[in-house]
Amino acid sequence: MQRKPFTYKDKPLSSKEFRNVHHLQHGIVAGLQYFAYSPASVVDRMLWPALEAVQILRKTYGSSTYVARKRAAA
Repeated sequence: MQRKPFTYKDKPLSSKEFRNVHHLQHGIVAGLQYFAYSPASVVDRMLWPALEAVQILRKTYGSSTYVARKRAAA
């Protein structure tokens, strides 16, 4: 695996961006298509509230922030 820098282009589409690109409306079909595109994003969103609650109860709640910057076209 090559160690290349993470760029803004590497970020997966959000659900809203995915629907806009594929001309989809809100609904089950659009949700299933987004799940097929990015299952990790869907599972992460579903499990986050439970994970957050466990971390708060165990007092192991950490905080990390990652920022993707879009470079201006030259």
